[in-house]
Amino acid sequence: MYDFRSLYFYAVYYVIIGIGMAILLLKKKKSLRGKRKKDDVLEILLYTIVLIFCVDNTVSMCSAIHSPVIKQYQGIYVGKHRGMVEFEKSKDSDYEDSFYIPLLLRGRMCAGGFQKEEKYKLYYEERTEVLVKIKKIS
Repeated sequence: MYDFRSLYFYAVYYVIIGIGMAILLLKKKKSLRGKRKKDDVLEILLYTIVLIFCVDNTVSMCSAIHSPVIKQYQGIYVGKHRGMVEFEKSKDSDYEDSFYIPLLLRGRMCAGGFQKEEKYKLYYEERTEVLVKIKKIS
């Protein structure tokens, strides 16, 4: 069975950031009321762009949860970098070698933790590149 907690985690993350941006945007618009400057317009534009980005990513994560497209990948674990786990590219794979997994869920998805130079079979959601299942290969 696949574990979609990572997708839920990212969806909630984008919702929280989106709500924060919406609050900042409304506060900024309310405080200006007729006296806009160029800097204020740029700040409002930035808040709007971040809000649109958050809505887009939330919809993307929710569609991935609702109708996932699961692919698999085999590779040797190399290390981690900023919330991503990195693997050495295997010969039969044409896919990139980095996948997203929240640091908080890394221990739950891979019981013993990742060990360097060990081979793993990864199941990931294709559109979001988020891991949903990890198997250690002997």
